[in-house]
Amino acid sequence: MLPPHRQYLSFSLRNNRGDFRICQYQGESYLVRTHNSSFIPLLSINQMRLKGRMMQANALAALALGEAVGLHQSAMLDALQHFRGLPHRCAWVANSQGIDWYNDSKGTNVGATIAAIKSLEKPGQIILIAGGEGKGANFAYLAEVVAHHCRACVLIGQDAYRIAEPLADSVPVSHAQSMEEAVAQAAKLASTGDAILLSPACASFDMFKNYEHRGQVFEAAVRQLI
Repeated sequence: MLPPHRQYLSFSLRNNRGDFRICQYQGESYLVRTHNSSFIPLLSINQMRLKGRMMQANALAALALGEAVGLHQSAMLDALQHFRGLPHRCAWVANSQGIDWYNDSKGTNVGATIAAIKSLEKPGQIILIAGGEGKGANFAYLAEVVAHHCRACVLIGQDAYRIAEPLADSVPVSHAQSMEEAVAQAAKLASTGDAILLSPACASFDMFKNYEHRGQVFEAAVRQLI
């Protein structure tokens, strides 16, 4: 529970603030609980199944909330080690030949895709698979993030060429007629250490029943390929 002299607990992805934060400990990044000027290491980031800064922020928030309502810390840390996350939300799918595959089919708008790209923390090492029904979105907002974080983009769906227009000056852009073709193209473009991210920034209904179906087709194509 909250200490009697505190009205809230805080968390931060920065290492200089927050009751729960991320700090370096024995050469690794750890979720930690701070006490005055020191900290207690709780869990290595490498021990979490959830990947990316967005998921780390969620973990810190959960730890802060759990402590505030009196949950046992050991139970929370065990959950963080084993929880795989919700399907189709920047979910890790597989690693093959040193390349990580992520399914963020729930990323149906530009803002969600920008957040997913940034969360992987792999500047210049992401192959982005995007496209579908654009819903009138302004894809120019993707350009700066893609230029910094992505090696290439593979586009699918009815608005692929609208997406390509603002991105073409940032990274190589290719087009695929199916998810299976997009997965195959992305695999050829990727190198060891890269991440291949499905985060469409679009609705799915031009090619799929819904975003879940799109994510399922993506994961099936990945597993068949690797």
